[in-house]
Amino acid sequence: MCLAGVGYWFVFFTPFFQIRSVNVQGFDNSISSAVNTYLQENTNRFIPSFLLLLFPQLGKYKMNFLTLSPSSLEAFLLKQYPLLSTVHSHLDILDHSLSLNCSRREMEFKWCIGEDQCYFVDKEGIAFQKSSEIAGSLMKTIRDERGKNIALGQRVFSPARLRVLNKVFDISQTKDSPFTVSYLEIDDNNFSSLQLMTTNGWFLLFSPQDDFLQIKNIVKGLKEKQLKEKMKDLQYIDCRYLPKVYYRFRS
Repeated sequence: MCLAGVGYWFVFFTPFFQIRSVNVQGFDNSISSAVNTYLQENTNRFIPSFLLLLFPQLGKYKMNFLTLSPSSLEAFLLKQYPLLSTVHSHLDILDHSLSLNCSRREMEFKWCIGEDQCYFVDKEGIAFQKSSEIAGSLMKTIRDERGKNIALGQRVFSPARLRVLNKVFDISQTKDSPFTVSYLEIDDNNFSSLQLMTTNGWFLLFSPQDDFLQIKNIVKGLKEKQLKEKMKDLQYIDCRYLPKVYYRFRS
């Protein structure tokens, strides 16, 4: 019993098993405070509170690396910091140090709930940061009218839908495109139709299940042959019922 007590004391109340430094690469050093919180909470599970009341000086032994689970720590940090894409940790026992190698999410879309509540979304469809008007003004912009509420770090688009949206923007930005995109609007919960708002004041209705390259070429043909100078009076082109195409002019 005495040996067990000595062993317990040696493990939790000596510097031998303590992490003395946290080194961060690829992210702000402020993440160290979250690591401290994680280690303290884990260590405190093994220390009765009455011991700290009797011996408050023992509170300095709060970074015990024997309680560290790398996968658990990494998941904890990813939840705390939506800006992080990956976290890899490495514990150096001899040096009593913990190293974190982090990577940040990169902006792929500006996603807006209505007009005002906007977020940056990465290539995995994760909303990770509130957007600024300046930073988001030149981005691929999606306006979502489905009334969704999200938390940072949440996936807002599946990989399949993200591929569709990316293709729409990419094809619209080619040199021979008959229109330029102001933003892409989603108002259908079933994702059966999308509305592309052009910078020329008219909009394009289409089904995301159809080949958008074909749709672009159809609009290009209309612009070059049937519509021509009438494009300035166009209200919309509806390509949801291919091969039939409908269009309407502003009154």
